[in-house]
Amino acid sequence: MKSVTLWQLVRDCGTAAELTRVREYIDCRCGVSEQTADHPDQRPTFGRFPGLAAKPWHEPERFPWIAGLTDSVSAIRREMASLPGHPGLRPQHMTSRMQGSWNVFYLFALGRRASANCRRCPETVRVVSNIPGASTGGLVLFSSLSPGSHVAAHCGASNARLRCHLGLVIPEGCRIRVGDETRTWSDGGCIVFDDSFNHEVWHDGRETRWVLLIDFWHPDLTVPEQRALTRLNHLFSRERRLRRELLSRRVVP
Repeated sequence: MKSVTLWQLVRDCGTAAELTRVREYIDCRCGVSEQTADHPDQRPTFGRFPGLAAKPWHEPERFPWIAGLTDSVSAIRREMASLPGHPGLRPQHMTSRMQGSWNVFYLFALGRRASANCRRCPETVRVVSNIPGASTGGLVLFSSLSPGSHVAAHCGASNARLRCHLGLVIPEGCRIRVGDETRTWSDGGCIVFDDSFNHEVWHDGRETRWVLLIDFWHPDLTVPEQRALTRLNHLFSRERRLRRELLSRRVVP
């Protein structure tokens, strides 16, 4: 879509002054203006939203809702335990960026609810629904990583969202690098990072690692900006689905 078309579709989400950064983001994403970077390790694949604090790691204590998440870890872990062997637990294909086995069980993806999966994990859905923006535009999923796996260095889609991992089953030998700092998970604890920074994951242990992955709004975004980005994400998601459907219908001679 053209920049002017996208702007017309979101301009009622706030005043022109409130949506100045949204207009700049749209222009950069559509190639009207040049995209700049706040940090050399931050390269969001869907384009950079301007004016947001750019750092690889964020302290979980900054986000009040994390206490409710960690308080519910036992119930979430029980629902996770029913997932191995379920058809909804699917491989995450990353081709050249992936060694080993990484499987995910989606609850929400870019604003779309995986209804059958959500019915299987009602307590997890209840807790996640209290996290601002978690179910409206990012990813919410269970993630299992098998021993010997390596997710090679890459950058995520957007700097407008941060990513939280709740540790559910954390064996020894697991670690994640974001930017130039490597950390690990803890059972029942949360880490928060910006996945638009270059990052990679290793699992050198002997048991499957499980986390609950939750995307949520960057705290520097205003409410009008969140509304506009939610609408844009739905548009882009629908456009990608239509493109995939059209490609799947092509007859190759």
